[in-house]
Amino acid sequence: MQVQADRPDGLDTVNGQMPQRPETAGTALFSSVPVWRKSSYSGGNCVEIAWHQGAEGVSIVVRDSKFPGREPLVFTPGEWAAFLERVKTGDFDVLASPAVAR
Repeated sequence: MQVQADRPDGLDTVNGQMPQRPETAGTALFSSVPVWRKSSYSGGNCVEIAWHQGAEGVSIVVRDSKFPGREPLVFTPGEWAAFLERVKTGDFDVLASPAVAR
């Protein structure tokens, strides 16, 4: 099962693989220089993601938009897919509760 072309994370969550269609992924997916993307709902300060083509294949890199010069977090496609699945199922919702913020 492939994802729709407009899916922001670019992953097939069935097997955590990157899309195989260059017309869907665009040249940014296959670039060795990350092309950073952030949500249009961010208001300016949020996390940004990019795909990075390295010696070991494609990875997903994540950074804080307030500190673009810091080293980004790096995830494999499988790790990123697992993270997104847990976000969708609400596994991290407790972290946003007021009790955790204290």
